[in-house]
Amino acid sequence: MRLFLEILSRPYPRPESRSVQIATVLGMGMFIAVFLLLFKPFGLHDDYPNRMMIILGYGAVTSIVLAVTSIGAPLLFSRWFAEAQWTVGRELVATAVTVSLIGMANAIYSAWVFQWPLTVGVLASFQTITFIVGVIPVSFLILLRYRQQTVMYEAAAETLTEQVAVRHVDVASDLLAIEAADNYITEYWLTPKGIRQNLVRATMASVDERTDLPPSMMRCHRSWFVNLDHVDHVSGNAQGYRLHVDDGVVIPVARTRSAELERRLPHHSPLRPK
Repeated sequence: MRLFLEILSRPYPRPESRSVQIATVLGMGMFIAVFLLLFKPFGLHDDYPNRMMIILGYGAVTSIVLAVTSIGAPLLFSRWFAEAQWTVGRELVATAVTVSLIGMANAIYSAWVFQWPLTVGVLASFQTITFIVGVIPVSFLILLRYRQQTVMYEAAAETLTEQVAVRHVDVASDLLAIEAADNYITEYWLTPKGIRQNLVRATMASVDERTDLPPSMMRCHRSWFVNLDHVDHVSGNAQGYRLHVDDGVVIPVARTRSAELERRLPHHSPLRPK
């Protein structure tokens, strides 16, 4: 039980782009429609004059609920859905709520289409079916993905660290990293007394256009630039790589930037195996 509770608190990846979320919403709606067309539950094998429209309706209901929970909810409750706080447990809760809402919405839609009385028994029946065919297998896939991502990034982080020989370099800049902060950026500077943070009114787009940054500066995340010359070591979890720079600053790496990091880091960072 203690191990299971510990797993629930471990990091889990969120979708990195809106296009992935939209594709998931539309793809699940299409999958439901095709599934119903092939297997014809709920009496859909009968020769309804508008059977195809009814089937498409189930797909539309599924897509609408998914759009609300996977796109709308994160916009309204951005802090709760932020990847920095996202865990296996939160993913399981969000999935259970989504599947439950899909079951309820499809029960209401079925009652309207087939003129069934919308009773507690009907809702309970749909929720039971939804739980069995939805929550249980999806929860298993979530845990499986967590395990695969964790093993992959932990192993890759260890390999990446070990591949770089210990060596001394002349650090071109004492600028450790740059972090987005709404309409500002926070610059992390290494000083003899430790790290100094400077808050500057600027955007990450303007940082992209700066010509005064050292060649070792890399945009590793939508909210972060990192100076690869200051990376001490790399760790990994299900969400991807984490860069540990001087004085304990930990910087996330977007999974879409992993390949670039693997290519550039050995040529810059004086990594020390941990």
